[in-house]
Amino acid sequence: MADYQLSYTGDQVNTAIGQIVDKNITGTLTVETLDLTNPLAITQGGTGKNNRIDAFSNLADYGSVTESAANDIPGVWGDKGSGVHSFTGSSGSGGASIEGLVSDSIIYNWVTYRSSGGSFSPDAVTQFRITNTGQCYTRFGYTGQTVWSTPWTRLLTTSNGIQIVKLWENASPASAFREQTITVESGDAYIVVCRTHTNDGNNTISCIAFENMRTIIVGRGFSNAPLGIVTRALQCDNGNLSFSKGYSQNTYGSDTENNSVVIPIKIYSVKGVI
Repeated sequence: MADYQLSYTGDQVNTAIGQIVDKNITGTLTVETLDLTNPLAITQGGTGKNNRIDAFSNLADYGSVTESAANDIPGVWGDKGSGVHSFTGSSGSGGASIEGLVSDSIIYNWVTYRSSGGSFSPDAVTQFRITNTGQCYTRFGYTGQTVWSTPWTRLLTTSNGIQIVKLWENASPASAFREQTITVESGDAYIVVCRTHTNDGNNTISCIAFENMRTIIVGRGFSNAPLGIVTRALQCDNGNLSFSKGYSQNTYGSDTENNSVVIPIKIYSVKGVI
């Protein structure tokens, strides 16, 4: 009896079946070892790998969009399809690359599609990003837009939706603090901790400052001797915290400019309670 051999080369099947169609097969059909040397590529609907573990990994991490940050838009991500990508480092600086924008992060990319004329095309993209420090962000955009409808927005990660995060710390708390603006990530409100005087590390003044409002930080100042009332004004506008000059008042007379008092040393953001 004749033997008919089936041999696999990659995802292509070479066989003599075409020669035996409509024939009465009475022989023995033998199958050789299936050697999948060329798995079907992802772009052709395959996994691109020849074992289960690598196949799942390959489908999950589908690669970078491109190196240019200009391509970090909904339309480009929509064409990639749903999946996840890990950015383990920065290949650029100053936002010149996507890695430079989201380095040390994992991005989950979900794409929704619309039907038109019997075919489907990407319609919108929702992304969830986790950094290597555990911070979580999300953003959303339509593929027809060149900008994200909702840019990266930090999620509340603590219980009851309340989040308090340290945003800034003074590297020189024992130095005079001139009139200046500190820009931080915007919050519902801010906790500002100030040192009463450059020479006094044991006493602090704390206040809660709200967005789009002016706050007067007031306390009793100490140096080598009591200074009396010390003040500094703070204006908060969308994460821009503008501190005025410091003032001290030993008597009930006029204030004296003194940038060695009310030294901001830490700023915290408060979200989820306003």
